[in-house]
Amino acid sequence: MALTKINNNTLSAITGLPAGVGGKVLQVSQTLNAYTYNMTSTSLTDVLSASGTTMEIAMTPSATSSKLLFSGNAFFNANSTNQQENRFEIVLLAKIASGSYSAIEAYTYLGQYNYIGASALIINSVAIPFSFLYTSNTTSAVTFKLQTKVYNGSSSININNDGKPSQFNIMEIGA
Repeated sequence: MALTKINNNTLSAITGLPAGVGGKVLQVSQTLNAYTYNMTSTSLTDVLSASGTTMEIAMTPSATSSKLLFSGNAFFNANSTNQQENRFEIVLLAKIASGSYSAIEAYTYLGQYNYIGASALIINSVAIPFSFLYTSNTTSAVTFKLQTKVYNGSSSININNDGKPSQFNIMEIGA
């Protein structure tokens, strides 16, 4: 069997994709959050990156036809004084330019509910992965953030504990 030699072109010689082929990554942005704190609210509350500062990430699409791929992970663990209800909710929100935030994805009933009660386990901090393909139809800045809440007033969420930072990424994908 004879081997066929492939022409040795470099990536710099490639100037574009053929017509009709989309999916090219146009830009990437990332933010890390190592701010550790405890949250006890039963109402949706912004995930923070410092005391009183909301963790956000923004990108300005280069074309209205682009899509934004939001991905990342957040380190959470829930615990409860009644050792039964250790569940929480995380909501992904987006806003365009200086507009208002709107919920675009909800992750509900994360954590554990122990039906036995007093013998509940405390959940170790785990990475909650996120991935959402967002169509904005704009060339204005799009900003993403997370909000979270516990379901029971005797519960709490530890965010980014044990030195595990959360991470948000945005990639602009060309159409």
